[in-house]
Amino acid sequence: MLTGKKITDPMFDRSYKLQNFVSNALSDRVIDVIDPFNLHELSRYDAAMAMDCLEMLLDIGVRCALESPQFRPDIKDTLSILETVRRVFEDNTGGTETYTTGSFQDAVLVAQINSRSLPWNRLEVPEVPSRNLVERNSGGADRNVAATRQSMDPSPQMAPNSVTVSYTRQLRDPSPQMAPNLATVSYMDLHKATNGFSSANLVGAGGFGSVYKGTFDQEYVRLLLGDSGIEDEIGIAIAIKVFNLQRRGAVKSFNTEYQTLNDIDHTYLVKLITTCTSVDQDGHDFRAILFEFMDQGSLEMWLHPTYKSNHHGPIKPRILTLYARISIGIDIAYALDYLHNQCKNQIIHCDLKPGNILIDKNMFARIADFGLAITLPEYPSMNLCSSSTGIRGTTGYIAPEYGLGCKMTTKGDTYSFGILLLEMLTGKKPTNRMFRGGLNLHNFVSLSLPDDVIKITDPLMKVMTSANKGDDKRVEDCLTRMYSIGLACSKTSAKDRPDMRDVLYELESIRNIF
Repeated sequence: MLTGKKITDPMFDRSYKLQNFVSNALSDRVIDVIDPFNLHELSRYDAAMAMDCLEMLLDIGVRCALESPQFRPDIKDTLSILETVRRVFEDNTGGTETYTTGSFQDAVLVAQINSRSLPWNRLEVPEVPSRNLVERNSGGADRNVAATRQSMDPSPQMAPNSVTVSYTRQLRDPSPQMAPNLATVSYMDLHKATNGFSSANLVGAGGFGSVYKGTFDQEYVRLLLGDSGIEDEIGIAIAIKVFNLQRRGAVKSFNTEYQTLNDIDHTYLVKLITTCTSVDQDGHDFRAILFEFMDQGSLEMWLHPTYKSNHHGPIKPRILTLYARISIGIDIAYALDYLHNQCKNQIIHCDLKPGNILIDKNMFARIADFGLAITLPEYPSMNLCSSSTGIRGTTGYIAPEYGLGCKMTTKGDTYSFGILLLEMLTGKKPTNRMFRGGLNLHNFVSLSLPDDVIKITDPLMKVMTSANKGDDKRVEDCLTRMYSIGLACSKTSAKDRPDMRDVLYELESIRNIF
């Protein structure tokens, strides 16, 4: 109806379909796929606004034609979106004849018929904005298009060549209720921002995909952020996590991460900007999540730096001071206390490790990667067991009870935090070759306290002290208390591990006297 092309057109085959033809053109080449008859009609109205409306209609078509049924929108939602686009078009162009008596009216009519005959089993229809809300002053058209796109994306599962952006609220507000402000971005936008997902822009890789650094112009970043509450100082770089859908469990990981982060917000959790559910240029399903870019990389990079050199000689590795490590531990504890004690339903991260702790430009830590997270049921009797969900996490950081098939609890995260804290202080990974024959990181530290606390501490750590007598003793006392927290959190028995709120208070007490 919009392109004037049939699905049986000779230009299409099994690998290149009509929806691929349209998807690849969205955002910057819409005019190339529009039926010439529709292009002729554009001359009668505000061409820019009409083109925006056509782009949104094409986007709806691509969504409905997704290969995976679970990602197609419900017809009720589709009808609501079509009606909203029509109202925007009429209010901003005055076009009440051609597009309401031609192909656009046909699209709405078909949706109305189908909405009465098909089950409405997924989402409630979003309320259609009143015409009185449309801004008619200069620049109002752009804001109205953004409002329309907001109604277009009630769920990330509806966005094949676009994204559902659920922005977080004020940076310091830990309340789990979100105030979404939706916007759209295409696969081709991400392709361009990463220079074709070039290895030069690859900043990390995990079990279910890779993370790229995407560069956008400042105006585009502002459009994405909107009134999200994310600081307007993030610059033009955004982290793009692309999921490898060939890996079993990747789609589930994508859904889990989006759904978890969309419902929560905390200063020390990574900030979700948007998600992209689309198809790539080869017609394959594509999933990505966009996050605020963390300038200082991961905690893994700081604890275990790679020694590099340039034409000037060896590059001196970055080293965290003891005070910085205490502060990072506090940031992580704040986030875990929020997940365990302040959310409506308790959330277990299930994969806490240095690689999933990101550091921002101000050296604050953020917990990232919620692809394995579990939101506990409201009723304790329904708690999940590791035997039924599978053991989640990374070797060395997984709570021992999970290997026995015990139920998943927040104390599993507490164990991981304890191992993480011991690693931060010793500079040794729990998988270090020295840990064998019954010796592990926990036992290694336990056997060294209190006499050898300095001896087992990371030699790269710069302990900033003055020359005053007694400072060495003060540092040693702080280290001993920090090690004791790590040991308490990583005890074999889950019931013997402390609550993260108590851990937080103790860590803050240590920092205050340091």
